[in-house]
Amino acid sequence: MQGAAVFKSYAKLDGVSGLILKGVTFTGDAGMVDGLYALEIANSDNVTLDGVKLAGVGQSGFGLFVRGNTVKAITIRNSDVSGFNFGLVIRGGAGWLIARNTFQQLGSDGIQIGGTSGTVIQDNELRGFMPKSGSHPDAIQLGYNNLAMKILRNVMRGSAQGLFADGSGTHQLAVVGNDIAVDFPNAFRITNATGTASGNVIASPSAYKAVVMLSGIK
Repeated sequence: MQGAAVFKSYAKLDGVSGLILKGVTFTGDAGMVDGLYALEIANSDNVTLDGVKLAGVGQSGFGLFVRGNTVKAITIRNSDVSGFNFGLVIRGGAGWLIARNTFQQLGSDGIQIGGTSGTVIQDNELRGFMPKSGSHPDAIQLGYNNLAMKILRNVMRGSAQGLFADGSGTHQLAVVGNDIAVDFPNAFRITNATGTASGNVIASPSAYKAVVMLSGIK
């Protein structure tokens, strides 16, 4: 499907295979609580979102929400995610590709992902965070039990932590060539994980001293 179609909140792709969505918009509503979403994907495989907009209002709700292991080979590329509290909230699935997207004007995490296998997160730009009082957004937060994940050449900027992975059971993780200059502590915190990290550039432009911590990763 290609065109300028606009889908309102709570759109859902369920039981879909081989679908490409290009140039469409999924919108959020003002006042959405966390757990409510612009788009949910379930029971689907080989789905591509290309040049899509996930457009929230007032840092409310989720842009994309996935829960469970009934999704496979989902690609999100060349897209814009803005205006939500959380950009992408992914809890399960295999074969994710999240590439060349822009995340901005978010109240909390840009990408929050756990329980996946074979995921690649590469060449994204995450910036312009607008955290709510008392929150500590992460540009990319890894949850529990990710297997064989690659995080490559992403740019992380602004009022957030950078790459934060404090969950157990993340294995075969490769973190390479990321450019992180964020205003909050924990610019690059990886614990309870196994894998490798190389070629990452980490700076702290704010008054906070960047916390760079690696545990269980070479």
